[in-house]
Amino acid sequence: MRGKEQPTKKTTFLQGFEKATWNFFPTSHGKGAPDGIGGTVKRTADNLVLRGNDVTDGHTFFEKVSNSLKGVQLHYIVEEDMERYDTLLIDPLRPVPSTRQIHQVIAHENRIHYRQLSCFCSKMLDCQCFCPATFYFQGPDEQQSDTRRARKKRLLNMLWEEMENEMGGEMEEDVEMEDVMEELDEEPLKGPEGTVTVTTVSSLNNGDWLAVVYDDHWWLAKTIAVDTEHQDVKVEFLHPHGPTAKVEPKCGKKDVCFCPVQDIIVKLMGNASPVQSRTREIYSIAPDVMDFIEREHVRRLLLKA
Repeated sequence: MRGKEQPTKKTTFLQGFEKATWNFFPTSHGKGAPDGIGGTVKRTADNLVLRGNDVTDGHTFFEKVSNSLKGVQLHYIVEEDMERYDTLLIDPLRPVPSTRQIHQVIAHENRIHYRQLSCFCSKMLDCQCFCPATFYFQGPDEQQSDTRRARKKRLLNMLWEEMENEMGGEMEEDVEMEDVMEELDEEPLKGPEGTVTVTTVSSLNNGDWLAVVYDDHWWLAKTIAVDTEHQDVKVEFLHPHGPTAKVEPKCGKKDVCFCPVQDIIVKLMGNASPVQSRTREIYSIAPDVMDFIEREHVRRLLLKA
């Protein structure tokens, strides 16, 4: 779901459905039944060419493959058909953020609800599990602002509970939620020596250490591959997620995932790089670096909400 038009086409003002949900199971939104049908169609065309048939254009492809495949129905679409639907799209069309991390889209007229984990506990799919966000494709700015602020409060409450559990008690009563949100909305603080802000993946190389956000937690990750076309990076996560004193690669199958550049908190170099133990592949981060990552993680998480 990388294209910004895809979430728009799922909203009901175009299709007419009362309620709809679309779920992406693999992290990178991998292949499914449509890809299998597409592979069958292409193999059929390859076999036709091997038998001496000439396939020189789309219409010839459509006719010859349709006659050879009885279980698959093909439709020939001309450019005029696509232009007619393009006129229905909102102009300018605002992209939904972090589409690679979205695993459930719930369609409504002119807006979608989306979240990183799918949930079906409610018949109308309007539950608040896993901190769903609302995105308006067109409408008053106040609605978008209120939605972002409501999500910020939900995330902050969740983080607040985690901090209370780690500290074994309640936080100070005189700390106001609004004051915390205003503080986190400020410009990012300068990090310790060796922490580098990443704005484009072109500055990254294989083997670079990163602190990244995934599933509302921050993780220490090692760069495996860089995708400059889509501005994301393939990383291996070390476990457990932060904040923690020591991390190590996942036992058995490696925990690998694509991470968009906007979810990279910071690049760790020099004195800020993780330190490996002498006997095992266990890494640790300096306390001041971990404290900076934790504060920047919370700030970015709420700003993105």
